[in-house]
Amino acid sequence: MSISVCSLSGPGTSALHALGLAGDRSQCESLLQDLLSQPLKGGATYTEFLDAAGQSIDDGLCLSWPDPPFQFVLTTHGSPLILEELIHRCVELGAVHSAGSDQIFRVPEEAVAEKVLGQALGRLTEVISPEACSFLLEQASPSGFAGVVEKWKTQAPSIDEVREVLDRGLLGRAVMKSSVVVLTGVTNAGKSTLLNVLVGEDRSIVTPEEGTTRDLVVASTQINGFPLTLVDGAGWRESPGLIEEQGLLRVKEAIRKADLVVELIPPARLEEMNLEDSQKEASSIPESAFVFPEDVPVIRVLSRCDEFLSTALPPNCDLAISAKTGEGLGLLEDQILQVLYGQATVPEGGPYPFLDEHVIFLERLVSALDSGENGQVCLQDYLEGVNRC
Repeated sequence: MSISVCSLSGPGTSALHALGLAGDRSQCESLLQDLLSQPLKGGATYTEFLDAAGQSIDDGLCLSWPDPPFQFVLTTHGSPLILEELIHRCVELGAVHSAGSDQIFRVPEEAVAEKVLGQALGRLTEVISPEACSFLLEQASPSGFAGVVEKWKTQAPSIDEVREVLDRGLLGRAVMKSSVVVLTGVTNAGKSTLLNVLVGEDRSIVTPEEGTTRDLVVASTQINGFPLTLVDGAGWRESPGLIEEQGLLRVKEAIRKADLVVELIPPARLEEMNLEDSQKEASSIPESAFVFPEDVPVIRVLSRCDEFLSTALPPNCDLAISAKTGEGLGLLEDQILQVLYGQATVPEGGPYPFLDEHVIFLERLVSALDSGENGQVCLQDYLEGVNRC
């Protein structure tokens, strides 16, 4: 077996370690069949790395690498003991342990799309999810945005081809740029509890007392690889105090700037409709406590549904959740991504512009082609940093 394995990261403890597999690709794939708990898929596979007994050594990513000499790059957590054990396992499976290499991000000087490739690789340290890492690596590869730009240098694209890539700009940029989601509703609707669950840590104070949250709480998280900024603030109620009024003004300003609002409606809010009990079918949901801008989408959620005895979802309510039991949280996460981006998974398979400047360049390229100009001049100007097209 002509496969070599080497460490691609420095000695000692770090956030992550990486090792590379070089050699015949089919032999590398054969080795990985015994090493990985999951079959290879696309540019990156999240998997466990297994020892000879089938027990997990660690979990991480197996990346199909676009740049020789490596066929695959494996990432692990940052313990040097894990790295050593994983290398030992590869040797057990037939690989030869070789000296480390500093050529993992080697870019030929003559590479036409060096600019885009460098942008993709340079942002690997900025993203916060394995899915986003996989996305950037694919965009740095021949099948990604860097590859299509390089192809266009020698094969002039049609205007339809450029438009097709341009249309993917919303999804591509969504992987890199956090959207703002504001959680709102009446007091004690469960906003702070939901924020803590989505973030995975206690960022908002949660008590049974109404009006606990008065200032804005802003937290970063990710759902299925998409970065999100969550905002929790004061809840609405009749006769708020002076400090709460100031908090509500800040919530309204946050809503005005939001990409999406999630309004939580607790069972107690339904009782304001003079329902005899929670089992009585609701004819409607109360009006929103806030006036939402027309250009900001809203998801209306029955919160604390573990306290709601009826099994029927009230009208005008998109879904029901319980941050306490976890019911409906997966559906809410998918709904958030569907409303924002039209899909709930990070895009893969093909070129996706991932920076604002990529979209601006493609728009100018479409304009140049539409005017009968030479699109390759526009392309070369972009790669050289000239702004003429």
